[in-house]
Amino acid sequence: MLVLSVPDIIADSPQKLLRHYPFLLRNMDARKKAKNSGLKAEFIPKVPILVIEGSRLSGKSQFAFRTAISAILDGYAQSAMLCTITENGSIDSMNLLDLILEQAEEPVVKSRDRDRPMRVLSNNETIFIDFLNRTDSKARQTKADILVLEELEKWNEKDGNAALYTMIRHFDLIIVISNQLPRWARVFFNTFYAEYERIDYWENTALEPGMKESLDQKRIDDPDGWARDVMYQPTGGQDRVFTERAVSNIFNAPPSEYRPIVSILSNDCGAGGPDPSVVMRMDYDNNGVIRGHLLMEECIAPDALCQRLARYRVDEIADEEVWDSYGVGGAIMQFRAPKETWARMGIVPFIGAATDPKSYYNVRAEAYMLTADALQRNCLRITGLSVQQQEELTLEMRSTTLRTNDQARTHNTLQIAKKEDIKKRLGGLSPNKLDAIVIGVWRLLTYHKNSVKVKINGGSAPTNTTGVPTL
Repeated sequence: MLVLSVPDIIADSPQKLLRHYPFLLRNMDARKKAKNSGLKAEFIPKVPILVIEGSRLSGKSQFAFRTAISAILDGYAQSAMLCTITENGSIDSMNLLDLILEQAEEPVVKSRDRDRPMRVLSNNETIFIDFLNRTDSKARQTKADILVLEELEKWNEKDGNAALYTMIRHFDLIIVISNQLPRWARVFFNTFYAEYERIDYWENTALEPGMKESLDQKRIDDPDGWARDVMYQPTGGQDRVFTERAVSNIFNAPPSEYRPIVSILSNDCGAGGPDPSVVMRMDYDNNGVIRGHLLMEECIAPDALCQRLARYRVDEIADEEVWDSYGVGGAIMQFRAPKETWARMGIVPFIGAATDPKSYYNVRAEAYMLTADALQRNCLRITGLSVQQQEELTLEMRSTTLRTNDQARTHNTLQIAKKEDIKKRLGGLSPNKLDAIVIGVWRLLTYHKNSVKVKINGGSAPTNTTGVPTL
């Protein structure tokens, strides 16, 4: 039976990643034993693959390299290969590898062959350093126990797929490191049931003192540079809807003097299965600040969702409820109430043309851009989310882009990328929380903004296009 501890050489890694170490080595050991026993291929356990994504200085490479070295020194592996895409990456990998081997006080013989760099350890264990642009692994087909693969975001789809399909057969454990894994690579690794982990610099417990503070300060001084050079995210240019400033503003606390005047429920219906429904209470004060509070994120049956909305309507003293009636939402609205009663009950469908059709292709584009503008002005605050939900919402915002194809240029109006494209960036998940927020923001800023002024001035509330009083 394989007994694993966490020896010193691997312990100096981010705590978030350490939990993967026993899982990886146990699965590698089971695969190697099955292969050595002569079992048929269909009975051999699949190769364990861990894909680690994240920001600069998050400790991704440290963990991967230390895992490979520790597995060799503890006798679970005889060889490993560190594979990078660029020559600079290859040099950086060798430097980090040598540093860790020095810490392990392991005698090492270095190869002098520039095209075949390697490190040979005391018991003849070998660590190869491969540079794909110079020595094509597809042609050489090097076999080893462990593969650490870096810089996939710099490899093109055609050559990358060809290399990976060849390489994957020759290893018993694969660790992939990527700052921003390309879509084609995610599709490839999903085929082989890879495990995924994301880690950012603030989660790196092994980060050198002072580095976190320096990176946090860069986030304040140069948010675009922080997004581009540290987080490896788009910087809010022509394609991205929400800048890093917008992302950082969304979780600010509402002002102490915040007093809501209008309150609505904003609902994004999930499609069932793992896709949850999200309900936000969205309100607006007379200073133009919008607050959103998460009431529910849950996979729930249509009739139960409707009952929940009816109860929230009373408990939250909401003036109306806005439903995302694209797709499944339109069908579930029929459970809530007959269509002819929606206007009277304050049930509002989110669908159709923008209120400013000269600027926005549809109501969805208008909603997203109004939300982005409110965040840029620091006038939108979201509360009620757990830490994990905040991370999920942040990723949803970073994955949302403008549509810049020929159709968008022909219409000469702002369009948002297709939901299917956004979901692909989110690993198949839907941006439910963000959708619920933008629906509420759109309603408040298009139909209720003037009503707030009327109420402040003591006038009567106007009626909107659905026939529902807006106050």
